[in-house]
Amino acid sequence: MSTAVENKFKRGVESSRRGSRRGLVIKPGAVLRARTEAGLSLAEVAGTEVSRVAIHRIERGHSRPTMRTLELIAERTGKPITWFLESPLSELPPESGLLELEQRVLDEQFESAVEAAVLLLERPLDRATTAQVRLFMGEALVWLGRSGQALDLLRTARMEFERSGDRVREVSAMDWEAMALCMLQRPEALDLAQRALAACRDLEVTPVPIEVRILSHLGSIHVLRHEWDEAVESYEQAIQRAGSMRDLRRLGLMYANLAIAYGYGGQPERGIGYAHRSLALHELHRDRLSLARTQNNMAMLYLQLGRLDDADAAARQAIDGFLALGVDSQRSQTLLTQAEINLAQGRLRDCSERLAEAEALCLELDEQLPLAAVHELRAQLLAARGDAAGSDAEFLAATAVLERAGSAERLAACAATFARVLHGRGELAAAYTWMERALVSGRPHLIERERSLRYLTG
Repeated sequence: MSTAVENKFKRGVESSRRGSRRGLVIKPGAVLRARTEAGLSLAEVAGTEVSRVAIHRIERGHSRPTMRTLELIAERTGKPITWFLESPLSELPPESGLLELEQRVLDEQFESAVEAAVLLLERPLDRATTAQVRLFMGEALVWLGRSGQALDLLRTARMEFERSGDRVREVSAMDWEAMALCMLQRPEALDLAQRALAACRDLEVTPVPIEVRILSHLGSIHVLRHEWDEAVESYEQAIQRAGSMRDLRRLGLMYANLAIAYGYGGQPERGIGYAHRSLALHELHRDRLSLARTQNNMAMLYLQLGRLDDADAAARQAIDGFLALGVDSQRSQTLLTQAEINLAQGRLRDCSERLAEAEALCLELDEQLPLAAVHELRAQLLAARGDAAGSDAEFLAATAVLERAGSAERLAACAATFARVLHGRGELAAAYTWMERALVSGRPHLIERERSLRYLTG
């Protein structure tokens, strides 16, 4: 940074600090409008912290609030701090900008939160503040389905919290890093989430909201690993620990994955019931990303029950949702769902087209487990067309990807499917070899399962 630019920046910071001491510049009429829209009296906004006269003078533009007073007004009227300000977020003092960033994440304004975090990270911040900005930005990116971008932010934030001895934030960063790994279908997600839970419970005072969130994330990881009993246990623990502290958004997500856990644990009708509860909560919160994820998972449940028309409709809604949001990684999962539905419907050409779309996305985004699912489904498609050699080559490609990814569960399921295809062709010796390979995983029940869920978006 040049001396001239550095001096100009310092003058701007000092000016911002002087403005903070004098009082913030508020948009004319903003406080009065916020109070009126919230249906509050002067006394209700003032509370016990400031006087009604002070609020009245701020409303009339006769005085400027301090940051603390503005925070109280924003909290009680339900408006973000920047809604009241003439100055943009980038001109706020760093500590005020951090508070506003946190509020945007809490209000689920994730795109806005990412934009605010980028502005803050362009400014000279101390290490602790930088780590907190990265944590909030990483969390917002995970919610937006952009886990690849979130991972480095969360990892560096966690390392800084560990260095500074900030154990609570370290646990929080560890948890969100585990969830980012989960969304990327990385096998190390489970170990990191379990470490986060142990570290959380080892704190002098266990922060219940963080513990509930970690348990919920653990449930999601178990679902993606097809560990249905463990998933149900994690979600039920989370709901029990939450007690009356119900975050309806998170409850909707837990219901969504409980639906999958129950459905593929042998109770699909119960799973559908939880999925409908989840959809209702997502619609209530206008959470379009979670809504699309749950529609994809519901499509898989309908497929398991043989309700192909319902499955097809739910999958199409999910694909449209992810397209509208521009979330390619989640869309690849839903294209796989649609391909399997098409295969069950006997629409082989449509199945082939969906697989080609999904494969292109998987290669572009370097998604290994979904890529394995592409090969496995294409193997079944070629088997249905009578192309034995092509089918075998695709099954071998799928198992090679799964071996590299270290996914024992998925490898066992794929081997069992290959064994069934070989048995159907009368190649009994080869079928027996692949059945043994499936049994090696220690999960023999996978062999009897008609379908295994390969591409959840929970």
